[in-house]
Amino acid sequence: RNKQTTFSITPGVRGAIADKWKYELSFNHSEYKARVKFPQIIAAKANALFLGAQQGIDDDSGYPSFNADPARLYKPVTLAEYNSIATYSVYNPKSWTDNLSATINTTELFSLPAGPVGFAAIAELGKQGYDLNPDPLALTDYYYGLKDSDGQGKRSHWAVGGELRVPVTSFLQVSGAGRYDHFKFAGSGIGKFTYNAGLELRPTKTLLMRAAYGTGFRAPDLHYVFTGPGNTHP
Repeated sequence: RNKQTTFSITPGVRGAIADKWKYELSFNHSEYKARVKFPQIIAAKANALFLGAQQGIDDDSGYPSFNADPARLYKPVTLAEYNSIATYSVYNPKSWTDNLSATINTTELFSLPAGPVGFAAIAELGKQGYDLNPDPLALTDYYYGLKDSDGQGKRSHWAVGGELRVPVTSFLQVSGAGRYDHFKFAGSGIGKFTYNAGLELRPTKTLLMRAAYGTGFRAPDLHYVFTGPGNTHP
């Protein structure tokens, strides 16, 4: 059973400066919460039901030893027996994001013989965080076949960028953009500059050719940075 709640709000303002520049300022806050329930088998109770009382520790392997009746393993489990060894494991994960963004642009930064040069700039500032908030018992050997990992953390982020669009001739336009992103988390940080360039060639009114080259940067997901110890289930 999974119940999810999401909430997002983005107030902002937009307008013009001297009829030449347009601007937009906005703030976004988003939240995600969930309550996840799924049935799990309690290891100690299942061992007692199927294997009986523990007899001791095997000297050769170091594993617990039992004097189990093999026929019990082939006997159908009743509903009452299942309910006696099963329970619900409950997770309450959540995440949130705050981001402040400002943009400004103009279609006529200045004019060239082939036409006006367009320009746009952006600045961003924000924070985000998450908390898996798992069932504490799922982090131990309490359940059969389930031992999960925890994870929680937050980071801050800022970025600045700009873009130019330049008409070289009546049939050729070039564009270029650059952006720098910086993330700070767990006492350290990482930043990267990315860029792209493109051109548009229109030799006739009915033919348009485009070419572009760009670079990209993606910060690691929060869980890649803040995840707890991992587990396997052999």
